[in-house]
Amino acid sequence: MMGHRIVKLLAVVLVCFYLDAAAYAASVYKVAVLANKGKEECAALWQPTINELNAKNLLGLRFELVPMTFKEMLVEIEAPKSDFLILNPNYYVQIELAQSGQAIATLVNKRLDKALTVFGGVIFTRKGRGMRTFADLKGRTLAIPDEESFGGYLSEAQTLKEQGISVKNHFRKVVALYNQDEVVLRVMDGTYDVGFVRTDTLETLASKGLVNLSRVSVIKLPTLTVALDFPFLVSTALYPEWPFVKLNSVSREAAEEVSRILLSIKPESDAAKAGKYFGWTTPLNYRPVHECLRSLRVGGYKDFDRSSFLLLWEDYAYYFLGGAGLFVLLCSGLIVNLALGRRVRKNEELLRTVTDFTYDWEYWISKNGEFKWMSPSCEKFTGHKPADFKQDAQLIFAVIHPDDRDAVRRHMSATHQSEGKCESEFRIIDSAGNVRWMQHVCSPVFGRKGEFIGRRACNRDITELRQAKEVAESASKVKSDFMANMSHEIRTPMNAVLGFSQLMKRTDMSDKQKYYVTAILSSGQLLLSIINDILDISKITSGHMALEKIPFDLRETLTEAMRVVEPQVQSPRAHMTAHIDPVITGRYEGDPVRLRQVLINLLGNAAKFTASGEIVLTVRRQSVRGGQEHFLFSVKDTGIGISDKKLKSIFDPFMQADTSTTREFGGTGLGLSISKFVVEHMGGKLEVRSKIGEGSEFYFSISLPRLFLSGEIVPDKPAVEVSASTIGARLLIAEDNPANQALMKEFVAMLDCTADYASNGQEAVDLLRQGCGKYDVCLMDIQMPVMGGIEALNIIRTSISRDFPVIALTAAAMSGEKERLMELGMTDYLSKPVMFEDLKAKVLQYRKKK
Repeated sequence: MMGHRIVKLLAVVLVCFYLDAAAYAASVYKVAVLANKGKEECAALWQPTINELNAKNLLGLRFELVPMTFKEMLVEIEAPKSDFLILNPNYYVQIELAQSGQAIATLVNKRLDKALTVFGGVIFTRKGRGMRTFADLKGRTLAIPDEESFGGYLSEAQTLKEQGISVKNHFRKVVALYNQDEVVLRVMDGTYDVGFVRTDTLETLASKGLVNLSRVSVIKLPTLTVALDFPFLVSTALYPEWPFVKLNSVSREAAEEVSRILLSIKPESDAAKAGKYFGWTTPLNYRPVHECLRSLRVGGYKDFDRSSFLLLWEDYAYYFLGGAGLFVLLCSGLIVNLALGRRVRKNEELLRTVTDFTYDWEYWISKNGEFKWMSPSCEKFTGHKPADFKQDAQLIFAVIHPDDRDAVRRHMSATHQSEGKCESEFRIIDSAGNVRWMQHVCSPVFGRKGEFIGRRACNRDITELRQAKEVAESASKVKSDFMANMSHEIRTPMNAVLGFSQLMKRTDMSDKQKYYVTAILSSGQLLLSIINDILDISKITSGHMALEKIPFDLRETLTEAMRVVEPQVQSPRAHMTAHIDPVITGRYEGDPVRLRQVLINLLGNAAKFTASGEIVLTVRRQSVRGGQEHFLFSVKDTGIGISDKKLKSIFDPFMQADTSTTREFGGTGLGLSISKFVVEHMGGKLEVRSKIGEGSEFYFSISLPRLFLSGEIVPDKPAVEVSASTIGARLLIAEDNPANQALMKEFVAMLDCTADYASNGQEAVDLLRQGCGKYDVCLMDIQMPVMGGIEALNIIRTSISRDFPVIALTAAAMSGEKERLMELGMTDYLSKPVMFEDLKAKVLQYRKKK
């Protein structure tokens, strides 16, 4: 009966992993991505993100990556055929102007391991060239990446324009090199005087040893205000990173689902690592990009506001120079007036599109606190028109949630020129009486002479995004709680199964009985291994698996892995050998448990699929650099091999080379997936070579810091007596499961100890109140009726003893469980199933010295 219950529980766990994969939608959403570094590199960077969208969505949506060149993306913006776009901010402005799409997330970029949502431009020279101010740049030669580059050209051009300098008119020569790194190198070698690049370019080259920053001079305004924690050199204002855009053809539900998945992407995920970013955040305000492009009259603003006499002269100079006669002048004036009227009407329509029809609640406020302008969208949120706010500046506090009014009031009263860009979140009560969350972004506004005249602000409704994030976090917690509960429910009976099997093996039995007991132990250990694999996959998918960094003996770890797998080589025609580089001696720093797990998985697979021939573990040191030793690990066999078609999916969870493999050899198909994840987190990459009928080779390279050589003195560490007598130790054991309590009685007798037993936490507390001094240690189960182990521990620590040893005896094995229990006050930790030798070591460690 117990075996059937365990199998049913395992079936439930496996079904839960496949629930998300059950739904499949026939429609495919195309995600067009600007391939600014070529289509092949674009596919490598963004395909894992598309895979994440396909794997995690709950609606059964399907997504396809479409890399596009700059020209293709411009055509796509004019006549969209895709559903979603990932592109640069200046291209996105054209989408906002045409009202054909909306940003649903903003990229959190990764630059030298810094998480950034904004970027800017750098205007730099080589020190010693006599250029310290913007005025010194006139008449010089300039190198830029490209005129389409926002951070490498447009942001710098706008900053210079504000200082009265025109890139096209005041530089002697402007050259586009089409590469940011090349711009830096050519300025530093003296080929060109001045360079424009995007922020982080100089620091990235400096980290590679290609540029000495002490020889670089960055030119910026003394009054430039940027975020205090911005880690890179900058000369311009900061602008938001690339947006993820949904086009108008996409349904609200699909957009919300994509937004939820993007916001849940972790920095350690395959998508983030391949894309070289940290994740995604709620969409930022792209108004600063609009203002930059409008000021420069490029992109969607190319013909905007060209009504001044100077601009009209640029467009219609030939009319004024066509003749000196009155008739010619009158005709020219008529033509100019007609053109001017058309352009004025066009600009008025464009201005209404940008301002009156914006989805966000935007406003400009003077330095005296008066609202100078407010977008009509404010009525949608508040029920009040823009004129109402202009008449009463305090009206805004009436619509803000009472709990947030003081914070917003302090923010608005404190905002001034020196603060730069500010961001916050607050709640409002909308016109329908609903509470909605707003993302607030504001920044200073300066007049033509550089004087501070007020602040501009944008309030964006993020209620649905917050709700989607909360739903995603709640779903993740439910899954983790379920897995923790399943772990407890499965491991509790497994404790008795394996424990009593150990005890039975120590008794006098016939050969047939010993065979039966050995089979029970072997099958139990296999079942426990499957449970651990499932828990590992759960940790991986939730992002909770972490690697330790502790001293260990690498050669000893290799030997242990061989020792575990050798009994699995059943065929007399197969044998296992190891070729270990003789230079591998002493101690290294890393995670020996996870490394041993990878090697056991690879060796176990080789043993499983090799009926004749050999299985060879090879470990070779490849190089030594700065205290790090680089090792190549290889497991090669002469087994059945893997076809080329199946090699592509061999590392996917629950996958094996063939369904017949599971029937013939068994296994869950999780080992290689887990091994791949562990190796990647160690800084390596697990790869495979194989041919059908000839065998397979799995190999990976990782680096480990050297700690001690053989013969060197190892720092002292607490020693545990492994052979000392335990006579005289008295234990208190709190365990509610009758079978496990009976098992503990047998273990206690074998340890030559005495013990009192409690069936719940309350009984354990009562016994300790009578005198905890008579006990050496308490073994406390966590989940018990009447009073659980944690509640009992709190009473012990607050009213009985803060130092009395209490060891957690738990069937929970999720990531972080040991650390959580230790933080709550447990002295130590034993995970079920409890092995006799582990229990003996703990008793010896905490036994009072007699």
